[in-house]
Amino acid sequence: PPKPLPPDIHSPPYVLFAVNGDTISHKLPPRISLSMVLHFAPSLVKWVLPPPESPSPFDTRLARHAPFVRINILEAIPPLGIKCILHKMVQASGQIHPSNVMTTPNIPLSVAILVTWRAFELPQQGIQALFTHLWTLMIIATITLEDVIAIWEYLPRDSSITEEMARNVVRFLDSYDLSPTIRCIQGWIVEREDRKAFFGLYERELKMSHPVSDLSIAGPLDTNRLKAEILERKQTVRVTTSERKNREKKDRLALSRRIRRLKSDDSLRSVVTAIHDPSEDTTDTPSEE
Repeated sequence: PPKPLPPDIHSPPYVLFAVNGDTISHKLPPRISLSMVLHFAPSLVKWVLPPPESPSPFDTRLARHAPFVRINILEAIPPLGIKCILHKMVQASGQIHPSNVMTTPNIPLSVAILVTWRAFELPQQGIQALFTHLWTLMIIATITLEDVIAIWEYLPRDSSITEEMARNVVRFLDSYDLSPTIRCIQGWIVEREDRKAFFGLYERELKMSHPVSDLSIAGPLDTNRLKAEILERKQTVRVTTSERKNREKKDRLALSRRIRRLKSDDSLRSVVTAIHDPSEDTTDTPSEE
């Protein structure tokens, strides 16, 4: 805390939060005191709304239980980030820390906390460890489409996190990764020109041989069919046994064509994909270094 806790830190009025006019209080901890919020994040005072001149019936009923004020945050902030920071405020104010708060956040949650922390103008040193954690994940982790979308929507294009995310994706695309994860990401990229242009920058920077927009290596399923599979797995839609078998047969044929291409085209070979031919061995055995 920047200063000693005020004696009324848990007293009403309580805060009803909104982001760009959309109420999110139902996603947040109950009975968040305005005194507590402004103690830890005084910059939020700029978003406190005056009482309405003509209260709605809902406001009137609510005011009978406890006084409240509204804070309308005029920035694109994920509600999950606000929830986590409010939980931290509640803990720091002396109340019991809720057990359902993650101690090691994943990528979307890390992004949400980072964006909210900056919007609340909280001390930069308090978020440095999370920033390092997120940046490290961009380098060593296999990221998903959910991770990519979270970074794309909430972080600037010139952020070091966004840049490392793009390099991570491009490296996987260039390695001819056929997993559904990377196919989902590539399908999302090629849907819009600005995404293709952005990821193309890092394709050229890293001198990759596989264009981001080239779907020929990214697997036998196109984006629409992949979405259909996801719906099927979530039991949103049903398919017959014959439909599933026909799709699997087409996928096997498409994959076989791609494997034959990798075997026959020397320009596509790598240490991993090249086929060993004993007849090409010489009598000299290379020494191990």
